Amino acid sequence: MEIRKCKSTLFASVVCFTIFSYAVAYDPFDPKGSINIRWDVVSWTSDGYVAAVTISNNQMYRPVTSPGLTLGWTWAKKEVIWSMAGAQATDQGNIPHSCSKIPSVVDLPPTVPYNQRFSDCCKGGVLESLGQDPSAAVSAFQLSVGHSDHPRIFSCLVLAGYTCSAATIVPPSVSYSADGLRKTRAMSKFYRSNKMCPKCHIPSFVHIFACTCNSVSTSGL
Repeated sequence: MEIRKCKSTLFASVVCFTIFSYAVAYDPFDPKGSINIRWDVVSWTSDGYVAAVTISNNQMYRPVTSPGLTLGWTWAKKEVIWSMAGAQATDQGNIPHSCSKIPSVVDLPPTVPYNQRFSDCCKGGVLESLGQDPSAAVSAFQLSVGHSDHPRIFSCLVLAGYTCSAATIVPPSVSYSADGLRKTRAMSKFYRSNKMCPKCHIPSFVHIFACTCNSVSTSGL
C-alpha cells in the first residue's frame, strides 16, 4: 500500500488496523473483540507531518494488563521520528527522537510531566476492557515524522498472540473544540484492527534495514 500526498491539496483519508482473537485467546463471549489502531495525519511540516495515533481496546471483557502494550511498525522509506508526546520510542537516537527503521513505541507512565503529555496518554500501556471502563480503554500519542511516507505495516509487540491486519483507508477523524462550536478534520488517516492469534511475529516479507542516527540530515530544521 502506498499513499502519496501533495501539500497544495488537503485530502481526507485514514488508515485503520485491527487485531482479532484466535486459538487459546479466543473468547466465545466476545468473538469479534479487537484492538484498533488509528493513525491520523493532523498537519504537514517542512519535511513530513504530525500524526495522532489512537489505540482502542474494543474487547468487551479482556483488558491489556501490565507490562502493557508496545506498538511497532516498519517505515516505508527513510522516515525518522523527530519528537513525540504521550509516548516514547524504546530505541532513541542522538539527533531525532528515533531513526530506527522498525521503531517500537511505549506509552508513558501516569507520573510524567504535563509538557510530555498528550490527550488520553500516559497509562503505562495498560488499557481497560471496553465493557469495564470505555474511557480507560483508549490511549493516544502524537509524533512528528520527517523524511516521510506512511507506515507500510504495523506489528503489535509484547502482547503475546497479537498480530495486525492490513491497513485500510477510512473516513478522517473529526475533533471538536471545548465549546463544541468548531471542528477539525484530520488530513489523512490510517486504520488497523488487531486480533489474537497463536503467535505474534513480523511477517517474513518485511525487509529490515540498518539505520544510523548520526547519518540523519538536519537540513531545513
